[in-house]
Amino acid sequence: MPMARRRDADGGLVPKVYLYPTPLRARSGQSELDATSILKPYGFLVDAAAYGIQGVLAERLRSMPQPPPWEADLFVAFLPPYGPPLTPWTDEDRAAITRLGPDREDYIPNTMRLATQIMCRQLSNSTFMRGMMPHISRKTMRRHVLFIPTGINGCSYEARLLGTPFPPIQRWVRFITFTADTDNLVSREELASRHVSMPYLSSVRWSLDWKGEQQPPWRDLSSRQHLVCFTGSLRGQPHSIQLRTKLTRQCDAAPDVCVEHVTSNFPVTSPEDASKSQRRNMRMALKLKRKSTFCLEPPGFSPPRKSSIDSLLSGCIPVFFYDDNEFDTLWPFHFGGLHGWGANASVRLPMDAALNRADYDVVQLLRRIPEARVNAMRETIALNAHRLVYGIGQYPGDALETLLVALHATLNARPRAPAALQPYTRSATTRSTCTRFWSWRCWTGGW
Repeated sequence: MPMARRRDADGGLVPKVYLYPTPLRARSGQSELDATSILKPYGFLVDAAAYGIQGVLAERLRSMPQPPPWEADLFVAFLPPYGPPLTPWTDEDRAAITRLGPDREDYIPNTMRLATQIMCRQLSNSTFMRGMMPHISRKTMRRHVLFIPTGINGCSYEARLLGTPFPPIQRWVRFITFTADTDNLVSREELASRHVSMPYLSSVRWSLDWKGEQQPPWRDLSSRQHLVCFTGSLRGQPHSIQLRTKLTRQCDAAPDVCVEHVTSNFPVTSPEDASKSQRRNMRMALKLKRKSTFCLEPPGFSPPRKSSIDSLLSGCIPVFFYDDNEFDTLWPFHFGGLHGWGANASVRLPMDAALNRADYDVVQLLRRIPEARVNAMRETIALNAHRLVYGIGQYPGDALETLLVALHATLNARPRAPAALQPYTRSATTRSTCTRFWSWRCWTGGW
């Protein structure tokens, strides 16, 4: 009997997903959770590398019922990342990393740059790509989704830095790639081109098996010790540094209601690389968010912050500094944009006023918000924040299922693949040749 689709916790029809084998490292098993726990039962160090979120997504997909390929609504593959722990660095790799010079200051170390270069070369190898996805054909191509560690645009950017172009990526490969973008703001419409703004992988995680212990932190509506907190560094783009510095001064001026934990020493790559002080700082940040009503979330090097997801999943109301367009493109399927639940679960303040007006005191503004409004925002978070968590094991309606429901609906709404991906019809010879599956040129519009 064919496998039936089911609905998630929010009523969306969850597609049946065929997952191709993937070597991504497990991050949600009990041993991995024990090794990365920093605030039991819900706080963990997470893999903040560019491909860390993909390992968690693959693990969640493995926990779902697996249909046979002929019943699948979606086919999902993950391009395996290069580098430890999957692939040890060779002497040649270490030399290449050294040649790249000093690490960039925006949390992109040279190890991640080398992994991006390897990814771009793999995407250019169509034989390698076909071998990863043996069920891909002209009929199933539209239902194929290939998660890659970073966006394809990263290849052109990295090529400019290197001064050497990568081999061209075939059109059919470009068509199936999927960019789960945590750093940038992406509109809902871009999901049709397989690009979506995804929530960061948070240090707050949850399993339905933990229900007997206590409720998830975002559902805790008890009173909070602090009104406002700020956790993070003073690093970022110039305007971000200016705003963060001003916010810390305002917090220092109101110690009765505002607390802060300011340091640049937070973990930024894999849990295994985190020092004791980085673990301690992350634990302190999670504790403050859990004890605070409002969490200040100024932008850093990119508009979204992982801290924002940590705040929401800790039950802390985030304070953003976005305009309408930016807010509408912040995790549009998971947070809802201007007309979604996120608009009723956050405070949004104008960046220009916060930066340039001497009399604009954010902490004092938050003090004046009516208690009824505060309680309503907290209740909205309690009801909806599960859409932002990457659940451990089966977790209806979590960030992964929210993505799958939106992706399946969007891909099914498209009447046909782009014209460049349709078979050639210039001659009878071409038409007959195009009936053969391995005639990739037929349905990719040439090389």
